[in-house]
Amino acid sequence: QQQQQQQQQQQLPVVRDDEPYLYNIPRDLFPVYRPMPMVANIFAAWMGFTASAVHTWKTINFIQPLLTLNAGIKTGDIKKILNFFSKALVAAVLSHVFLQEFFLAPSRASIQTLQRNYFLPSSLSRYEQIKLCLPKENQLNEELGDGSDDSSSKVGVTFLRYENPNVTSNQKKRFRAMYLNHGFGASSLSWLPALPSLVNRVGARVGIGHDAAGFGFTDRPKDLSLYTSQSSAIMGLNLLNREIENDDHNQNGGCDEMSSAERPPPAVLLLGHSMGSIATLHMALGLPNDIQKDIILVAPALGIAPSRGETRRTNKNGRSRRLLRTLRQAFQKVFVYAPFTYILRRTVGTEGFWKKGLLAVWGDPALLSESDVLRFQWPSIGSGWEKGLINFSRAQLLPKQHKDTDLLEKVLALPNTTVSVIQGTSDVVMKKSVVQKFFEPYKSQVRIWELENRGHDPFEEKTEEFVSTVMQILESS
Repeated sequence: QQQQQQQQQQQLPVVRDDEPYLYNIPRDLFPVYRPMPMVANIFAAWMGFTASAVHTWKTINFIQPLLTLNAGIKTGDIKKILNFFSKALVAAVLSHVFLQEFFLAPSRASIQTLQRNYFLPSSLSRYEQIKLCLPKENQLNEELGDGSDDSSSKVGVTFLRYENPNVTSNQKKRFRAMYLNHGFGASSLSWLPALPSLVNRVGARVGIGHDAAGFGFTDRPKDLSLYTSQSSAIMGLNLLNREIENDDHNQNGGCDEMSSAERPPPAVLLLGHSMGSIATLHMALGLPNDIQKDIILVAPALGIAPSRGETRRTNKNGRSRRLLRTLRQAFQKVFVYAPFTYILRRTVGTEGFWKKGLLAVWGDPALLSESDVLRFQWPSIGSGWEKGLINFSRAQLLPKQHKDTDLLEKVLALPNTTVSVIQGTSDVVMKKSVVQKFFEPYKSQVRIWELENRGHDPFEEKTEEFVSTVMQILESS
């Protein structure tokens, strides 16, 4: 009965007219700061003028601001008038910010609240606790603070999952699964327009893509090593291997009449966008050699981050080092992370922030839709998303397991593996010249497919054109 009451109280999702798998944000959750009512603005201004008058004349009554201004004009004290107005302006702005922050701030909801009272962003969205086994190699965790020495972590991960309705376990299919990794500032939702069409067209049984830690609605753990591309790859491999194992189980069941010779060889399609290209390459290294791996990198952010060597930990002056580390962490939390968190909240909570940013990276701004904006805006209502982004940024200081060139070379050396690149000619984030320069030494192994007048997110800008390009790549490989 209690469960029935909760279901009755739960708000029903509203599907977007132009995107059948995307929901609108719940009507009583607000991703941006709401405007102040006129009465509140007048009150904030009056408070500012009153505070300035008190500070200037050391007395107060209900008409003190007017008396102050009148007295200044009569005496011709321009300096005092300017002083009064400057202090009044500052006080009024602070009053406005205070009132807006406490009464009209953007909403924040945990994943549990969304599941219990509302819904996830898409009918394809899932949330599960996943146990990750991580290598004990990220030695800067201790230096940066909030680290963990436990190599086994359980993290709640949000992901998209689309199952091909036209392919059953007993039918021939080209790919066991297709996996997608998103880029910086985005989430798995960025792949939502292309996911169903890609899965159906390439003949995959299922398509999956998760939110990397620090983005979307995946948990924001304390362990900084969980925010690296290597850890994101481990999350992806966990989900991908499970799908492959389930497919094997279905094929080996009593209803499967196909012989081993008739079954297609195991194959997966891996796609990575921008920053997600690094996680995609790490996933390829983590898969068995006998699995056919077709890899497509979209606007890959490779070769742009400085490599960091592994640092050695020393035990000299251990107590002094721990004390200095504690003081440094306290200073950073108060004077760096706290202000930066609020600046992020204010900036992203401004009306039109996401639209302006996406217009700048779209190859053809006329193709940007409200649903495109909504896919990026959805995760900003998640509890602690500012902390997640800060932790992700801090995690980039951790030593990398491979340089980008070494990582690519290791993947190209794998058997049963192909690598291709899709690049928009109008990409202002990962410019065409930068991508070409990185892949120049590997041009005999990696072909770059250019999309004219497309920007940094071609699979969102013109989905069918992107899907057709993927099909051309697969047919030519």
